[in-house]
Amino acid sequence: MIRFVVSAILSVFILASAYAQDSPNICRGVVVDQKGEPMVGAIVTAKGTTVSVPTDIDGKFSLEVPTNVKKLEISYMGYNVKTVKALPEIGRIKMSRKGLHAGMLGVGASIGISSLSDDDGDIFDYDIDYLKNCVIGVHYQFSTSKRIRFVLAVKYGIPSDDISLLDAGLDFNLTVGLGKRFYFYPIVGIGYNQVHLGDSWPRNIPTYIPGGSTEDVGNLFGEVKTNYQSFRISLGIGFEKLLSDRISVGIEGRSYTTNNFSGFNGSAKLTFYLGN
Repeated sequence: MIRFVVSAILSVFILASAYAQDSPNICRGVVVDQKGEPMVGAIVTAKGTTVSVPTDIDGKFSLEVPTNVKKLEISYMGYNVKTVKALPEIGRIKMSRKGLHAGMLGVGASIGISSLSDDDGDIFDYDIDYLKNCVIGVHYQFSTSKRIRFVLAVKYGIPSDDISLLDAGLDFNLTVGLGKRFYFYPIVGIGYNQVHLGDSWPRNIPTYIPGGSTEDVGNLFGEVKTNYQSFRISLGIGFEKLLSDRISVGIEGRSYTTNNFSGFNGSAKLTFYLGN
């Protein structure tokens, strides 16, 4: 009799243990975006299985997970897949965007070199047709989609050889992914350009003009302007690397044309993304 009772107790214990191993655990949590807002319809999956559930209108979920599953995967279109431990109460799970995306708002600064050439040949002497300035600038950009963005920028060319530059414009970028968080983009830009010539211009004024008098020298250069202002267009290419969800670095090269000048600008830029 005693042997029978002991056997029965052992059998019940074994069956209870087997049931506990096969029975699911309940995992609960809430999925939010980078701003902390609930994400509706994010898919929560028991890793390595087909067991999944979508989040509700408040970003919450409750999932029955087999005891042999130790992790959950959360996925949402446009976001990186998030992996968390399969705990009974997980709390808030914050998702992060995949690279560039719509609604990205950024501010930043750039530094580079700009070369300047006189198209008409009536301002600069032939032997100094190309002049260079160190250019610094600030920019503000907004992405209307993952690939399309617009950039407002103001750049100033530090005076060099008695010439300074000021440029303000709007660029259009079309980004193309080249790898994980690495992008290439063509640039089309329009804007306003001002070139200021200092007191030392014009250079190398001739002291004698064949067939003319010394008065002709003054007449020849008497109407030389010090400021050249005009509409400009530019074409170029750029490369950008996202160091994190907030910071990127890049390089750009572009050629530009105005009414009086043409040139080339190469620059390095740093951008800080404020968020969506």
